[in-house]
Amino acid sequence: MQTKRITIRDVAKIAGVSVPTVSQVINGTGRISESTTERVMNVVRELNYIPDSRARSMRTSCTKTVGLVVPDLRSNYWSNLVYSVQSTMLAFGYSTLIGAVYDDIERQDSFLRFMIKQRIDGFIVVPNAKAGGVLPSICPKPGQASEEMSNSVVIDGIEYLRNFDNVPVVFVDRIPEKQFGVSTVTCDPATGIAEALTTIKQSGHEKIAYVSGIVGVSPVLLKREKTFRDIASRSFKSENCLIARLESFDNSIESVISSLMAKGVTCIVFGCSEDALNAAEYMRENNIVIGKDISVVSFDDISEFRFMTPRLSCISQHITDMGETASRILVDAMKAKQEKITQEVKNVQTKSEFIQRESIAKLN
Repeated sequence: MQTKRITIRDVAKIAGVSVPTVSQVINGTGRISESTTERVMNVVRELNYIPDSRARSMRTSCTKTVGLVVPDLRSNYWSNLVYSVQSTMLAFGYSTLIGAVYDDIERQDSFLRFMIKQRIDGFIVVPNAKAGGVLPSICPKPGQASEEMSNSVVIDGIEYLRNFDNVPVVFVDRIPEKQFGVSTVTCDPATGIAEALTTIKQSGHEKIAYVSGIVGVSPVLLKREKTFRDIASRSFKSENCLIARLESFDNSIESVISSLMAKGVTCIVFGCSEDALNAAEYMRENNIVIGKDISVVSFDDISEFRFMTPRLSCISQHITDMGETASRILVDAMKAKQEKITQEVKNVQTKSEFIQRESIAKLN
């Protein structure tokens, strides 16, 4: 026997109020007395009433859903961002659709198309370096007000009216090469790098190396490398400060490590935590002891570093704080859109922090 679906009219009838009053109580709008609110919510709980989000979105153009685009879900760094955004958005009453695009424009476009068709209320995006495809069609240009954008966008040859119109977008962690008039939340690597290099120098290391990772897909990795070059040049001779890039996914971290150690490098700083983990595995398999035979520092304070022996020193980006900040900025922008006021573009830059552990040997 099929159970009758509870409707808002059932709640209103039992609570002895009008349907609009129930709607205002559930959505937190209007001026409803505490006694009426309590009575309505008691009925909602007793009947286990679940509001029809589809009907609500048709009436309000608000789905209470946001989209989050990240490069990868397998990485501890990005999973921390996902957790932070999802938790913060949930506290504000929003669900989060999550798409991992693996720094692939076609994957990113596919997920953006899907989210646009779901009429979501806003995006948080870790953009690809090129930021091509669909992304430029949903982001205003620098200095362009959202109201000046086209009233529609073409997706797969179909013109969608902007009733999701001028959907708020926040970039987090990365800023693409192409400039957009959207809010951003990034982290300045300079503070953490400077603190790390001071500790390395004071520990007696004279020849160091920086492994950049694959800078072509991430402007963040390129910025870290440039910042390291600049700061390291003040404390170390140029011939004693080496830079190694992993230009493709096929390059061997093993060959890079063995080459650097053969050149007399005593401390390696990794710009990408995944490279540091791969290097640590190679060292373990080849009886190279971190903190004794070679010193290691890496970007990103991921949990694996805290459970290694020895624990790995790191430069923390505080990615969970960045996720929360981006979420709050997006909530403010979505509220501004609902109230039909100008969305303020905010550019927040946090500071990185060096966390010293046991992976830096003292040579003096």
